[in-house]
Amino acid sequence: MHMSDALLSAPVAIIGDIAAAGLISVAAYRIRKSHTHVNAALMGVLGAFVFAAQMINFTIPGTGSSGHIVGGVLLASLLGAWPAFLTLTSVIIIQALLFADGGILALGWNIINMAGMTCLVAYPLIMQPFLRRYRSRYIETDSVSKRPVGGMIFFTIITCLIGLELGAFCVTLETLSSGITSLPFGKFLLFMISIHALIGIGEGVATAAILVFIFRYKPEILMQREVEKESSGRSYKKLIWTFAILALVVGGVLSWFASSNPDGLEWSIEKTEVAEAEKEQPRINIITENFQNITSIFPDYQVNNTDESSPVSSERAQTSIAGVSGAIFVLILTVIITLIINRKKKKQSARQN
Repeated sequence: MHMSDALLSAPVAIIGDIAAAGLISVAAYRIRKSHTHVNAALMGVLGAFVFAAQMINFTIPGTGSSGHIVGGVLLASLLGAWPAFLTLTSVIIIQALLFADGGILALGWNIINMAGMTCLVAYPLIMQPFLRRYRSRYIETDSVSKRPVGGMIFFTIITCLIGLELGAFCVTLETLSSGITSLPFGKFLLFMISIHALIGIGEGVATAAILVFIFRYKPEILMQREVEKESSGRSYKKLIWTFAILALVVGGVLSWFASSNPDGLEWSIEKTEVAEAEKEQPRINIITENFQNITSIFPDYQVNNTDESSPVSSERAQTSIAGVSGAIFVLILTVIITLIINRKKKKQSARQN
């Protein structure tokens, strides 16, 4: 669902950038003011895992399209809404700057459409209330195996579905408001909503499988915020190492088997018959595209400027290098942001005391 600059006019894009910057500031403020300590290592490895997982496009049978997870619901369920928003924002920024995945000008709206709609809208409205109701069963049931997970699976799928549908709807509105393309709104919206419904169900199933596994293996991690327990870094140690290894395996190996079919947005554009040729791109779009060509060292998740004699000339080797490198970049950026917030939080606590 990463939008390119070609779909947005400068005024619409700038509005999105300002709105996204505002949300990032609010997220930092909310995390700084919260009483719960934010685990920088956990946020980092989860961000790295989501980055790697987004590289794997899965085929949507019978459509000729593909989709990938967004990861917002998974992050929010484990971290909370605002930390998850910042983590997914780090992923989207790295994707745009280093991988040319999504436009530079469109970065603000991509953050809102993907991180905002899943972490700040769908999760608080659907998944979080469910987890709160689930608290009583978690506390009252002594055996983990006796705790039903059917509800968790259902609400996870619904939350992922709603989050992606909201994002898809926003993309069509932003494209219509920009007026750069001649895509007919109704038909474009129909294709976007239908294909992202299937992608949302796929993501929901994958996310539910991970959450159920965590709940069976270490339930207090998933339920921490609901039962208001303060977990130490030691409690997260195994989970951190698990997701770190998964990020390396998914980004370095499983990414080889990603579908080559167009993603939901590209497929929707192709399926929407455009009556007129697209309008000439504004100069600012050309400038941002040129800037992205400079910053993207892994365009299309391949190593830039390699030749046939290079030891990384094979496509799989390039994909592995790009996947592992991207996961590491996301981890570093997320940890830096989290450490800065935690440091400010400590200073505020010291002044208050």
